[in-house]
Amino acid sequence: MLNDRQAVELLSRSMRGEASAVDLAKVSTHLERSPETRAFAEWTRRIEDSVAEAAVRIEAGDESLAPDLADDARKRLKDSIRAALGGTNPSSLVPAPETAVSSAVGGFARTLAAGDQDAAEVLDGRRMASRFTLLRKLGEGGLGTVWLARDERLRRNVALKEMSTSAALSPAAWQRFRREAEITGSLEHPNVVPIYQSGVDPDSGLPFYVMRFLGKKTLAAAIVEYHQRRLAGQRNAVEFHRLLTAFLGVCQAVAYAHSRHVIHRDLKPENVALDHFGQVLVLDWGLAKHLEDADPTGGNEASADAGEGARTLAGEIVGTPLYMAPEQAAGRLDEIDQRTDVYGLGAILFAILTGQAPHEKSAANGRGTTARVEQLLDAISKHDPPRPRTIDSDIPRELDEICHRAMSRLRSLRQESAEELAEQVQS
Repeated sequence: MLNDRQAVELLSRSMRGEASAVDLAKVSTHLERSPETRAFAEWTRRIEDSVAEAAVRIEAGDESLAPDLADDARKRLKDSIRAALGGTNPSSLVPAPETAVSSAVGGFARTLAAGDQDAAEVLDGRRMASRFTLLRKLGEGGLGTVWLARDERLRRNVALKEMSTSAALSPAAWQRFRREAEITGSLEHPNVVPIYQSGVDPDSGLPFYVMRFLGKKTLAAAIVEYHQRRLAGQRNAVEFHRLLTAFLGVCQAVAYAHSRHVIHRDLKPENVALDHFGQVLVLDWGLAKHLEDADPTGGNEASADAGEGARTLAGEIVGTPLYMAPEQAAGRLDEIDQRTDVYGLGAILFAILTGQAPHEKSAANGRGTTARVEQLLDAISKHDPPRPRTIDSDIPRELDEICHRAMSRLRSLRQESAEELAEQVQS
């Protein structure tokens, strides 16, 4: 176990690029307990920023910095700063000054100074596209990993999705990853997560894209919280109204996407983020598809997700089974259109009303093997889900009917559009 002095020595070694990932993990554990050493990390960050800023100003001929210095003293100061930067050209530090500290630690001191409890997951110096410092893993799937990252140029936290090395072996995965970024970036709507940048990292050779960091709360978590209280006898009408309001935001995002001839195909509460100010944003457009695409399978895009459990089956099934429309479960990709997303919206509404996924009972005995997944998909394609009021008789009859219609097995019986579904819920 480190003491404060040893932790400070390791931080100093990191400034010289001599600290290993094991060393930094030890420091992380120590800083969780020591406010004094966290304060040292914060001062380290401030010093690095000040030194880099001074280097840029002096190099540019700014005389306002230490104006009383003689010329020879100013030259010695400039040489000292250059030595501290390890020979780095100060002009290359604009607009995001970096020194040996941040290069070696990769934002580690910043994270520890902030008291991040997940600091042990920080990567030791790994950078993406020379601008983004990866801090910790937020999630992982068959196609890639989502990181909490620091945009060193704009000094803000972002979410960065990077393709996994295993998925990078598949041309179909590259196609889907690129399409995901392009489609999401093209949907400029208040209820769609914004994309800031995309590209290929020159060091790893892996594609990535950067988006707004929204925190961890999802509509799924909000639904669980509401129904835990409901089952404890604390039904809250205001909370329920908030969930329905969030649902309307999802409908608006999907309606906008449909106006751009894009269908989501994987709508579920886990793919809806709720920020701290109540904004609702639809995430994960990885299975989204332009309806103009000539190939109904999207170039066998489903096979790119073979590593994500039951999301795909033999390159034919696209979506998440617990919220999947019958035409998706049956693999009838030529029938997938806007009404498939209407079913997905109905499935989200079902979860809001009942606290369960619509196909949860069908899946209870159908998890774990490919054969059971096939049984689940067969049940989804051939049988209607339960009506919400069979689970909770206190659900308003009007909402029960709206939800039941949206989730009809026959597409022709569903609402024609996301707008129509939203209007019915509002009325």
